Amino acid sequence: MPIPKELRKKLEEDPSITGISDPVEERKIRIYVESEEDAKRVLMEMPEIKIAGVSYKVEPIVSGRFYALSRVRPLVGGISVGNYRITAGTLGMIVRDKKTKQPLILSNNHVLTQIMLGVEGEIGDYVVQPGPYDGGKVPEDVVGRLLRFVSIKLPPETNLVDAAVASVEVDFKELEVRGIGRVNGIGVAKEGDKVYKFGRTTGLTSSTIMDQFATIKVYGYYSPDTYAIFEDQLITSTPLMLGGDSGSIIVNERREVVGLGFAGSDRFSCANKIQHVVELLDIEIPKGAIVMGEPILAITALSSIISTLISK
Repeated sequence: MPIPKELRKKLEEDPSITGISDPVEERKIRIYVESEEDAKRVLMEMPEIKIAGVSYKVEPIVSGRFYALSRVRPLVGGISVGNYRITAGTLGMIVRDKKTKQPLILSNNHVLTQIMLGVEGEIGDYVVQPGPYDGGKVPEDVVGRLLRFVSIKLPPETNLVDAAVASVEVDFKELEVRGIGRVNGIGVAKEGDKVYKFGRTTGLTSSTIMDQFATIKVYGYYSPDTYAIFEDQLITSTPLMLGGDSGSIIVNERREVVGLGFAGSDRFSCANKIQHVVELLDIEIPKGAIVMGEPILAITALSSIISTLISK
């Protein structure tokens, strides 16, 4: 049975609700929300909804905010981007060259170069937004050019980062990341810390740091069966990213950047420590103008709307 139009309209008008679904056979209604805090509040205030005398349990699902995988100007972190010859990854954020202060696009080597095609890219390669898989084309979607990258070494050599930067040739918002806001410099991730990311594929997700000193084998460089070894990596306790989220920055609850996401399995996600990224790429991430202690996402109270819905 579909949700009544009046009830649907009231739910859709709430800014923290990103989507709703008609009841399924198990007698539940899915309500998609922006954050975990929103999910807890929905479940507490509206555990069930009655439609035509039938009670349906509410199932809140944290989705983050949905965005079209399309052309975005000015550039911000969390959107589709890529070398013009690859598929698509995520633009981590706009950073600065440490010496020249030039704004730069930060992402992974395998997002901004052609390494997944068997060779690393050439300096000057076009970078498009959105990435080619999402419709980005040359010349209309060119946003910059590959400036420098850290080469991926194969065994017996090891790596610290999968990272690259490109020039910025269009308007941008420095330090701004979708779903997260302005970042606040860099921080050190420790085991047990809660972390967040916003990526091209899965949007806003959160997890906790499970390991802060991991050495891992990552497959897919140069060929599907070739692996590279990465030392001193961060591992999250649950999947924080899926394909296309590569290049997402990882932040803690203070919005400090702690990592650059680049790999994962069906159980965990992996990130380079941001300290290695900024050192090897010779970039900087300044502190943003935010209020310390401010929650990672703005929370909009649902109480008045929910009370009205339940009373009906």
